[in-house]
Amino acid sequence: MSHPRIFARPVPNTAELTLAEVINRLRRHQDHLDLCRAMRLDTAPAASFEINDPADIDAFGHFLDECLGDDISDATAQTELRLRHRAERFIVARAAAIKTQIEPLRTEDRGAVRGALGRGRFGGVTSRDRMHEILADLHARAPWMAPAATAVMRAMNRATTAGPAPFQAPPMILIGGQGIGKSRWARDIARAFNVPAIDVDIGAANGAVFVLSGTERGWGSATPGRVVRTILMTHIVNPIVIVDEVDKIPNVIGTARGGSLPGAAEVLKSMIEPTTARAWTCPCLQLPVDLTRVSWIMTTNSLGGIPEPLLDRCLVVRIPDPTPDHLRLVAAGKIADMIADPDLRRDLLGMIGGLLDDRQAAGKRTSLRQVMRMIDRIDTALDLVRQN
Repeated sequence: MSHPRIFARPVPNTAELTLAEVINRLRRHQDHLDLCRAMRLDTAPAASFEINDPADIDAFGHFLDECLGDDISDATAQTELRLRHRAERFIVARAAAIKTQIEPLRTEDRGAVRGALGRGRFGGVTSRDRMHEILADLHARAPWMAPAATAVMRAMNRATTAGPAPFQAPPMILIGGQGIGKSRWARDIARAFNVPAIDVDIGAANGAVFVLSGTERGWGSATPGRVVRTILMTHIVNPIVIVDEVDKIPNVIGTARGGSLPGAAEVLKSMIEPTTARAWTCPCLQLPVDLTRVSWIMTTNSLGGIPEPLLDRCLVVRIPDPTPDHLRLVAAGKIADMIADPDLRRDLLGMIGGLLDDRQAAGKRTSLRQVMRMIDRIDTALDLVRQN
């Protein structure tokens, strides 16, 4: 699988290469084109040739064409001298692009960007069968989250039609009662598919707008937002961003001088919308970042405060409250992890089950968060007993 872009064009998508490496890459590219011609497949894309190299040959070819202005695929036989001249021109053109676009950055940002060129990779690459196993395991632990798991399964079924594919999910808003484990489920999905999870709390200062977008170059504290920063650190282009309390998202935020700036709603919309996400400009780096492979899972208790343009871009998934049986299942799993003694486990589960029954009989709602709090209290009490 070729290496996906972290930055959109015109930022180069190749790691730094020696002259010999570029010549070798060009020679392989030309050999493939010659093979295609011999097989009467003149229109076959170069990317169909699996070279197992650390850079994307398709992007490499595009960048050559953009920088050098002529077409490597013309039918004229390439001599070694022409390959060498072409490689030299590529190295010069790449250096010029780097100088123009990356040299103005601060030293630490420059190093992160240089280190990411040509090193983008997918997380969560899995087969359809393995994907079904992962989702089945998650369903066994949180069956009330089935509507959200179904949305992921549909997206991954489409993605894995032709074979293993990276994790992806549509932008979705999970709406359900408080404390039922919506955010926890999203983190479990990220962990199960081995992709980074990026937590964004809309209730934070300024509605988390700077957490999402970062701060603009020129400020002393300028820094990329959490999404771009995570991609630069991990080189994984398909993290999951978990946005909590999205119903509190502001359209605008006030400034110290009485003015206003676009709020997190506008920023989030631009990061989700495919046409703008394809080359989303990071305010700090002033470089176009490709966010099209990022998965967005937002949580809310109500749709009331969510702007219509954001709702229109997301799949709304309604999550029911877990039943008492679901809560018993979660409690059994947690207590089994905590306690080895089967008799003590049985007694504690009986106690928790009794509390759940009493609350249900009284018409009281019990959330997953409350059950987890009960178990934490039990754990604390057991620690005190052990210490004494």
